[in-house]
Amino acid sequence: MKHRASPTAGPGTTNGDPRAPSALSFALSTCCVLSANAAERPFGKPPLSLSWPPAPFHRILDILVRDGMVERDPVERSYRIGPELFRISARVVERYDIRTLALPFMHEIVKSCNEACFLGLYLPVSRKMIFAEKVESSQLLQYQFPMNTPLSVLWGRTELRSLHTCRRMRSI
Repeated sequence: MKHRASPTAGPGTTNGDPRAPSALSFALSTCCVLSANAAERPFGKPPLSLSWPPAPFHRILDILVRDGMVERDPVERSYRIGPELFRISARVVERYDIRTLALPFMHEIVKSCNEACFLGLYLPVSRKMIFAEKVESSQLLQYQFPMNTPLSVLWGRTELRSLHTCRRMRSI
């Protein structure tokens, strides 16, 4: 018999199901939702994208506030990213800034073929990709791809398939 987490049980209550979301995944999801918008999030119900009950949502937020990952503004009745999450994010970007590493190579590619060059990063957990950086060519027609937005990997494959074979090999 399969065990499932009750939809009202909240984070951390997995009832033995290893696929059930943990408190950590709820906390990280909350941080992702808060970081997705520059605007602050109002108090009250959790965002629909999280699809979990308000009580565990607020318990997780209380822990994140306590640890400095999230700040609560009682006057505006909203949440925003806290200084500790900014600090951790800055350390990650500082240490693993692939964009800075890739830019010289991308400029070299554009210089050699006068075509735009995009840095696509694969997100294995979600099986999606993002375009993280671009270098434009001098061509009049510019490619417009959504930057830093998770996209289906099939979307990128479709775009590659439409390129001429020789150009496709250079792009890989």
